[in-house]
Amino acid sequence: FLANVSHEIRTPMNAILGFADILQQQVGDPGQKAHLSSIQTSGQSLIGLLTDILDLSRAQSGGLGLEEAPASTRKIFVDLNEAFETRAGQKSLAFEMDLDGDLPAGIVVDERKLRRVLDNLVDNAVKFTESGRVRVSARAAASQTTESTVDLRIDVEDTGQGIPADQIDLVFEAFTQKKGQSINEFGGTGLGLALTKALLTEMGGRIHVESQ
Repeated sequence: FLANVSHEIRTPMNAILGFADILQQQVGDPGQKAHLSSIQTSGQSLIGLLTDILDLSRAQSGGLGLEEAPASTRKIFVDLNEAFETRAGQKSLAFEMDLDGDLPAGIVVDERKLRRVLDNLVDNAVKFTESGRVRVSARAAASQTTESTVDLRIDVEDTGQGIPADQIDLVFEAFTQKKGQSINEFGGTGLGLALTKALLTEMGGRIHVESQ
């Protein structure tokens, strides 16, 4: 059902966005250009929401599948640092990256899904932290399963507002956000962490949260 609905909504949305792009090149009036920009921004947000809903549905049913391939471990974190260091700096936050020297140079993993998980977590950390720092650390330990695998532990820490103890168990539920959270200020749909957990579960991983 979700796959069909997603497809049926994407088709007209692509037409709307396509013609909005064409009009942006033809319209000269600043006010009309601003209206077109609103159409484009809202359309992209809608497509992003559809993608999250569809991916969450597929992940929860085990339908996304893994596309594992060799990947450079450090490049994943270097790219993460480049993506968020500037954003953190714009809020006067320190962005720290701590990579253990024992990290393997390469791992076989679904790199796209791992990057999406890290993007979701670090994006939340930066979004909900007004002062202090965001810190990402990674270390590897010998797996208890086979000699050819490692357990990769990644921690994302921040000095943000935190989550009340009675709501910690709710943060990974779909369409759920912290009570009293301002949608106008922070936006979001409450899907990011639910999708993150589903992706990690499909990859054989776990996610855990601690907060003050």
